[in-house]
Amino acid sequence: ARKALTYLRIPRSLSGFRYLAVAIALAAQVPERLERITKEIYPEIARRCGTKVIRAERCMRTAIDRCWEQGNREALDQMAGYHLVKRPTNSEFIDLVSMYISKV
Repeated sequence: ARKALTYLRIPRSLSGFRYLAVAIALAAQVPERLERITKEIYPEIARRCGTKVIRAERCMRTAIDRCWEQGNREALDQMAGYHLVKRPTNSEFIDLVSMYISKV
């Protein structure tokens, strides 16, 4: 997960980088968790990383924004398998990266 996030040029210095790495790993292990992102993934990130659910969600959104604005958009399109025309939501981003790393 960390390799994929680095490839997308999300700075490791962002808290959202770490939170996304945990979220992607959780989703890769059990893809159905994405259907319950607010009930399972966010609380687990908060527990593992010693933060609050709302902060984890916001920091991940900020990291995805950074990827969308300044990151490797070509790589993001490649991971998605099609050209993205709008910024993916947290769950869409976690899903597409977790599916990508599961295939590789």
